Amino acid sequence: MGLGNQIKIFGSLGYRSIPVPAPGGLFKVRNMTNLRKPVKRVSAGMVRESGKPREVIVILRPPNVIGFRAKGCRKEYQLTTDGCYVLAVKAHIAAEKRRKAKEKKKRVRQ
Repeated sequence: MGLGNQIKIFGSLGYRSIPVPAPGGLFKVRNMTNLRKPVKRVSAGMVRESGKPREVIVILRPPNVIGFRAKGCRKEYQLTTDGCYVLAVKAHIAAEKRRKAKEKKKRVRQ
């Protein structure tokens, strides 16, 4: 719905079609708000930075960048949304492998 044209790209999975941004550079997705300006939120996560526990600030920047920084610190770490997705998938796969290995180890001992 309103995604504009499709282009074919070649990646690790072979050729696939991806949507081209609609005029204005943003994808139009039904029932979601397009990200037009940076949005900052304080998350419930805590990190240890400069010797103190600090809250994590999450910054969403258009068109597809996510920034993280500790509250009260200036240094920001950025990832693209697709890079963040790939990291989340890899973390999930690694956790599944650890869980399966632990179950297998239990079965062998019994």
